[in-house]
Amino acid sequence: MMFITAGIAWIIAHRTEIVALYGLLVAISSIIVKWTPTEKDDIILNKIVDFFNMFSVTNKKSDAEILRKVKSGYYRLTRTRKK
Repeated sequence: MMFITAGIAWIIAHRTEIVALYGLLVAISSIIVKWTPTEKDDIILNKIVDFFNMFSVTNKKSDAEILRKVKSGYYRLTRTRKK
């Protein structure tokens, strides 16, 4: 139990470095994937990014759906004032 609490404390203490390292790895991996002609590495990178997107604060799929509905006129962007 002591190892778990020490591990969690370490993660909390170094959370900014962990996020920066993740961003760096995704950026470098994306560049390498775009340079290579095979589709196999594209699939692997997409799975990794999708896994981390599960923990993301924003939900890009629902945001895209709302934006599509706004553009189609389904939602109104203006609010009416009550008098």
